[in-house]
Amino acid sequence: MRSNPNFSSDSWFVLFKDFKAAFDRVDHNILFEKLVGAGAKTRTIDILKLLYNSYHFALSGDIPSKINSGVAQGSLVSPLLYDWYVDDLVSELSRRFGMDKTYAYADDIAVLCLGYSEIREVLLMTEGWAMRNGAQLNKKKCGILRITKRETPIGKKMLEDVAFMHEYKYLGVPLDQSFSMKFLVPHLNRKIMAFCGRIHLILHSVVGLKAEFDLWQTCVRYHFDYFAPSIALCGQLSRFETLYTKSLKKALGLPVQTPNARLLMALGVPSLTQLAAHHLVRSSDAITSRFSNCPLALSSLAEKLKTHADQYYQLRMKMPVSRLPDGTFVLDLLADRFALEKCLVGLVAGTFLTIRSKKESDGTVGSIRLCPCCQVLADQSHFLNACTANLVPREILSRSVPPNFLVEHLVDRDYCSFYKDIRCLKLKILGAIDDEEPIPEPIYLNLALAASEMAALFTKNALALFD
Repeated sequence: MRSNPNFSSDSWFVLFKDFKAAFDRVDHNILFEKLVGAGAKTRTIDILKLLYNSYHFALSGDIPSKINSGVAQGSLVSPLLYDWYVDDLVSELSRRFGMDKTYAYADDIAVLCLGYSEIREVLLMTEGWAMRNGAQLNKKKCGILRITKRETPIGKKMLEDVAFMHEYKYLGVPLDQSFSMKFLVPHLNRKIMAFCGRIHLILHSVVGLKAEFDLWQTCVRYHFDYFAPSIALCGQLSRFETLYTKSLKKALGLPVQTPNARLLMALGVPSLTQLAAHHLVRSSDAITSRFSNCPLALSSLAEKLKTHADQYYQLRMKMPVSRLPDGTFVLDLLADRFALEKCLVGLVAGTFLTIRSKKESDGTVGSIRLCPCCQVLADQSHFLNACTANLVPREILSRSVPPNFLVEHLVDRDYCSFYKDIRCLKLKILGAIDDEEPIPEPIYLNLALAASEMAALFTKNALALFD
């Protein structure tokens, strides 16, 4: 195996190969011989023979004839059978050009080549294998992608009847010369815009937050879930993370400026980085387990993202109530996320009001104004903790906690710190609680809803002072 390629050179290419009617041309006798040679169990091979020997076809009025080639389209086992069928070709290419330069999944094979001579050699090896195995290379659908730092004009149009491309879709991922994933952006945007156009036609009174969120998970997130490993391998996570969170905000009708991290935490949604890390770490472990080693690019990236993969697992295993070593309890206010509506999502994701001047007559533009009621700086801390305009919501919020539950910060009437905790989705209970009895769900759910309602009232009262 040669050393890692220097991709600053303009002589590196990816050759993508396509076989004509690949699954239909699998010769059964050759397939079974390869399975025997690979050490497959006799019982497994006998079951496959029995299955495929039962396939027949007949024209109208003719005697049925046995089908001697092809693996069943749509069958879950067919890609695996084709993997065994083409394994000798992939192994030969891996020995010649290196395992880290040969990529294959079923009939989708790509080889990283240095110069035109290696492209010709790969095509020659592939055509030789195809002749021996009853396959046919479809050169019209093959493609050559030159690897460059930025997109460059292609002088040479064809090589051995295979076209040079600016873009090639491999395993559904549209790749360009510099792996910037620029062709994937409009593809995802079309999916997002079509989805948001449809979901916003439905009244919120008919479809609530839970339904909108479930539809986003089903119709939008699954696209990102599929593309996330490729996006990470191409170093484009930050670019697509914005697209990912923006699509969620559009689906839920939230402001674009809603902080991403808090919103994802509020809904229990992994970030795009966590999704990619989960898939890459799992794939790296599976490859290492099967082949004893893993391509360096994949293993190093998986190691780099290991922390994010752990966060993904922690998110899935999240507990509503956890006990701390000091005997106190911490509540996840969104343990029952589906019982909460947009008001609470806005609370945990947003920021509270600080009144700033917009014109010079109110002071320096951008500076914090004075509260007309109290003549002190009109910042968040003042409106939550001290302003007389908010006496009522403070009292209501304090009374929303049962007397046997002492909630940190509310005990000291530090409402500003209380809301900072809520935006981190955690509340600390200081009161003594019997270990044998779980904390009742309505306690933290009702408190979260009360906090949400009072947050709106705090803001309304503060704004009223400046009308």
